[in-house]
Amino acid sequence: MFESEYNEKGGFYMMPRQLFSETCPLSLEAKVLYTLIIDRTSLSLKNDFRDKKGKLFVYFTVEEAAKALGCGVVKAGNVITELVQHEYITKKRQGLGCTR
Repeated sequence: MFESEYNEKGGFYMMPRQLFSETCPLSLEAKVLYTLIIDRTSLSLKNDFRDKKGKLFVYFTVEEAAKALGCGVVKAGNVITELVQHEYITKKRQGLGCTR
């Protein structure tokens, strides 16, 4: 497939090589979601989404993860938990009842 065909179909995602090492503990779903989260950082950079410490953050809800992965919200939540447990991401609750 030619580059122009990729662009017409919406481009492609680049996965970090570290996700393919023998020591990477992540499931395939977690690798895909991590790649999607990394891709979303470009939007966070553009909009300067940073916390009080200046650390870049990404909005990615469980519902968005479920839709992107083609699974239910319980499975998506489990995949997010996997990424948190292996310290690939940190998670912060947003919305009503949450202090900032």
